Amino acid sequence: MNLVGTSSKVSSPVPQWPGTLHYDTNDVGSPNVVTYATFNSYNSDSGPYAWLVLLTLDSADYQLRQPIFVGLKEKADDEYIATFAEAELSRSGDTPEEALAWLKSSIVELYELFKGEDQLGPLPQRQLRVLEQYIGKKPHRAR
Repeated sequence: MNLVGTSSKVSSPVPQWPGTLHYDTNDVGSPNVVTYATFNSYNSDSGPYAWLVLLTLDSADYQLRQPIFVGLKEKADDEYIATFAEAELSRSGDTPEEALAWLKSSIVELYELFKGEDQLGPLPQRQLRVLEQYIGKKPHRAR
């Protein structure tokens, strides 16, 4: 599994975990914002697997209150699956970056959807409780 991003010096508040530091430059907040890091990558019986730590949702309206631990798995048919197990949420993509982008956007979309509902079933209730622990509104900036 090739999970190495393009090279650039990045300052990060993240402690040095074993593994490869992943980042992108989505210009969210400031240039070269670290958005995820990997550690303890390994091969399981069903293919390569890596644990990631999401540090941002790349959202204009929401920020993370704390990092989110995500599993990233490569399937045999060049499909990648990103899973936020605590929230029982997975998304796939053709690349690791696409799977993570779908997962981040789904986290925000589900949070907004569930917050607006009066009655939720058991799974959405559990997901909302988890998401509320991780997601908060960004402070409004004075213009």
